Amino acid sequence: KGVDIALRLARRLGLRLVVAGGSRFDLRRTGGLFDSLSAKIHFVGEVGGQKKASLLAGARALLFPIRWEEPFGIAVAEALMSGTPVVTFARGSMPEVISPDVGFLCKTEEEMSVALKQVGDIAPRQCRLRAMRHFSSGVCAEKYIGYYERHIHGQPLEP
Repeated sequence: KGVDIALRLARRLGLRLVVAGGSRFDLRRTGGLFDSLSAKIHFVGEVGGQKKASLLAGARALLFPIRWEEPFGIAVAEALMSGTPVVTFARGSMPEVISPDVGFLCKTEEEMSVALKQVGDIAPRQCRLRAMRHFSSGVCAEKYIGYYERHIHGQPLEP
């Protein structure tokens, strides 16, 4: 999911980067091995539960440089729920999920570089509020019920 881009940006900007969900060994196939050779780059492997929540809550931002039309990206919702702003490419569902008050939609790596320098301007509370309004379990359950009811009554699923 663009880890080589994240590594390149972190190295160029001198940022600490925690990479979850993979290992340095994986970079032999995906690229970015050279950029990963820094004391500021940490690979933590697959994480879940409390460890994942702690990583997201303690991050300055979630860097999400997707290369494809991501249909949702649960990590993005989890970051926002943790009060963590998101820096991502404007692909897939990201323009529907990320608004200027909670993150940055970028078209290029250069735009991501600028955004990473500005993430401190985003209030964690705004991230949390947006996530609660759109992705809380109650909101999601209500939306699912609405979709099921429309389907049962033969109505289109689009709101």
